[in-house]
Parts: sequence; C-alpha cells; structure tokens
Amino acid sequence: MEETKKEYSQDVTSAENKVIGIIINKPSHLTELERLLSEEMFSIESHKIIYRRMSKLFDNASMPDLDMLTSSLSAAGLLEDAGGEIYLNFLKEQITENDYKNAKGYADIIVKAFKSRQILKIGKYVQRLEENIDVVDTVVDDIRKKIDYIDTKGFKSNASIISTFLAQAYRNYLEKVNNPGLIGKATGYQGLDGITGGYRGGNMWVIGGRPSHGKTAFIMNSMLYAAKKGTKVLLFSLEMNEQQIIERFCSLISKVDHTKIMLGTTNQDEADRVFKAFQFLQKLPIYISTTYELDAGEIAKTIKEQALRNGVEVVWIDYVQLAAERDTEAVHTIGRISRTCKLLAKELDIFIGLVSQLNRNVEMREDKRPRKADLRQSGNLEEDSDLVAFIYRDEVYNKNDESNKNRLEFLIEKHRNGAIGMLPMTFRKEIMEITDG
Repeated sequence: MEETKKEYSQDVTSAENKVIGIIINKPSHLTELERLLSEEMFSIESHKIIYRRMSKLFDNASMPDLDMLTSSLSAAGLLEDAGGEIYLNFLKEQITENDYKNAKGYADIIVKAFKSRQILKIGKYVQRLEENIDVVDTVVDDIRKKIDYIDTKGFKSNASIISTFLAQAYRNYLEKVNNPGLIGKATGYQGLDGITGGYRGGNMWVIGGRPSHGKTAFIMNSMLYAAKKGTKVLLFSLEMNEQQIIERFCSLISKVDHTKIMLGTTNQDEADRVFKAFQFLQKLPIYISTTYELDAGEIAKTIKEQALRNGVEVVWIDYVQLAAERDTEAVHTIGRISRTCKLLAKELDIFIGLVSQLNRNVEMREDKRPRKADLRQSGNLEEDSDLVAFIYRDEVYNKNDESNKNRLEFLIEKHRNGAIGMLPMTFRKEIMEITDG
C-alpha cells in the first residue's frame, strides 16, 4: 500500500514537472492550461510559485519563457523559493516533443490529485461529527460548499475574458497571412485547400469511389506532398503490402511507369531514377501499417501511439470496409471505426481520413457519378465526417470519348465547414499521379 502511494506521488510530481516544463519551452500552451489549472492545484510549493509567476507574466502580455521567468522571479525575490536557476533549467530540459501532445493529460493528473487531497480533508472534517452531533446541519452545509468548490476547480469554463485568447489568436492570424487560405496542413491540391483550408486537426474526411477510379492514388499523392512539407503522415493500407506501397511512392517520385517498377522491366535511366526515389523516400516522415486484421480498438491504439510518440498529424485508412468481416455485423463494425476515428481526431487534434468502397447501385444508373447513398456498408461514415467526397473518372465507362482521357472529378458532396461541388483533376494512371486542373 505504501509503495502504491509512493508511485502515485511520483506520477503527480512528474505531471507537475511536465506542465511547467512545457510552458517554459512553449508559453503559448498556457492559454489552454490556464483554463484547467490554478496555482493551488500544484502539490509542491515551488511549483505554485513558478506557475503563479508564469500566469502573471502571461496576463501582462509577456511570454514566460526561461529567461523572462528567471528574471521575473529574481526581481520579486522568489528565485530561491522556486528552486533556483538550476531547477528551472531541469524543468525545461526534461521535455520531449511527445510531452506537448500530452499536456492536457498531465493537467488532468494534477486536477485529480488536487481533488483527491481536498476530499481527504473533507473526510477528516466529517470525523468531528462524532464529537459534536449538534452541529450536523452546519457541517452538512459546509461539506456541500466544499464539494461544490472542488467540483468547479478544474472545470473548463465556456466563458473567459477576451484577453485570454488574444496572443494565440494573433499568432494564428500571422500564420494565415503567411499561408493565405491554408488553415491546416496542405493537401497538395490548391483547389481543395482553397475550399477546405487543408487537413485540419479534429477533422475526419471520407473519400469514396468504385474500384480503379483513383482513390488510393489520390491519398498517396496527397500524403507524399504533405510529407515533403514536413508533415508526419500515417497510412493504414489494408489492401497493399509494404513493397506495393513503396513501389507506388517511387513511381510518383521518379515518374517511372508503375508497372515497369512492379515487374522490374526498367531500363538503366529509369532504374537510376527509381534508386534516387528510394533514397528520397528514406528521408520522408511517412509511417505505414499493413496489418490486415484490424478492429476499432487496434486502429485507435496505433493512431494514438504514432501521434504521441512520433507526432503524426495526418492519417489515412485505405480502405475501411476491409477492417470489417463480410457479415451482418459489418455495418456496426464500420460504424465503430468511424466514431472512434472522429473522437480520436478531436482528442489528438489531428486529421483522419477514411477511404470507402461504394455499393454496386452506382453501376445501375445512367449517370454513374457517386452519391452519398452509394457509400457501401456506410455505418456512421456520413454522419461522423466533416467532408464526404468521391473520386470519379468518366473514361472508365466511356473509353472511346477522348475528351475524358486522363480526367478525374473530385466530387465534394458534404462539407460541414464550407462549399460543395466538383474539382477537376488530371490522372496519369501509369505513374499513379493526380494533379490539379
């Protein structure tokens, strides 16, 4: 029991260290953390002093980084009580990239520990009833007030003074000025970015289409572009193995016919370009998973691990029906995956995209352009998604019409945050390349 208490105390101390270290390294995190934490929630006196000083600096429009914090504590005669410069440096240096993603989790630990300490105090207070039962009504009233106080601490209020948001809002504005029209991560398609703002954290998209229309080509083109820009991307391919994925990426990079790479029939010049493509791929932050038997829990575990450990910001699952057995439970399984992915996107502030097959009803119509009703075994796909779009190539059905050659239509049928409509694109099937226009 004593060992368990010791471990719990270490967890709380570690969480406090992490929160303060995160703010010292990236003061903008204080915007969110101030809504969750107050100085009294910290269990260590030096942490209370540091957090109070950081909050004061932030309220005065100063960024409480290490230099500013050290100077402010020193000027107030509090540097020694806060642990000194060595301790502040320790708090700063222990932070890793993954810790920024976990900031809210650390805050939650601190809040729960605070509430636990307060409840224990209430328990000791209640014991006094044994000594004087005449004051029971007063005690009950006091307990109610104390519980209300505990319950509202750590509550994320829906209302805050506007000055709380100004610093971060202005930084967001400057980012938009430098990247006009782009809110999230670039998709590689200017027309699509212009409508959606790019891959936005918290969003889930569904891309549907019949076989051989270019669904996988679209997401691989987009992921390659994002990775070249430094965005960390994760591809779940439930249809292809690692070799096939790499060969497709190499075809896109080298502009060598995909079939030649697959069969090994390249000439010397092409082989040299493919080799350079392999070298280039080695530098890109692309993560892949080709496990064929996945359920909602395993998908969620992998996404969370990659987001927290490697900083993945864009995820695509190709394609969602392969994660479900072909039985009566398939709709429910896809529904669970859809709901899980939407919740994960919001929790981790990342983008998640699902590729979906369509049912055969589309083949029965004269106009074979897909509609939302064609989503195969859709479950909650349409309901959960922020955007539903379809890939359509008329030349698949009208091969003799030269006007349709290499033409692809990106059909946005649902868009929670903006316009719908058709974006024209060009598809070079031999190298799996999709471009604007």
